[in-house]
Amino acid sequence: MIIRWQKQQEYYIVRMYQDLVGDWIVTQSWGNSTDDKNECNQTVAKSYQDARFLVREIRKQLKCEGFRLIARKETQLGFEFDPIHIDSPKKHVLLFSEKLF
Repeated sequence: MIIRWQKQQEYYIVRMYQDLVGDWIVTQSWGNSTDDKNECNQTVAKSYQDARFLVREIRKQLKCEGFRLIARKETQLGFEFDPIHIDSPKKHVLLFSEKLF
């Protein structure tokens, strides 16, 4: 999930996703589009519900600060990763095969 907010030249982007080990991550990026000042923060949530709660709290805060939601049509690709084991005499390697759907 990617959500964008804007207030004049200021922007705020929130991404919520599950990483390869199953943790739910909420990434917040914010800054000003007229200069190079921007920041980023990542939070590992305990569960999907906790991640959604964090996104809701961010939304409430941004609305109070005068940000407006920017609706954008975008395609978010789903990736399914299947482990591929490659055995070699020197080491065991675990790679991930990417499937687009």
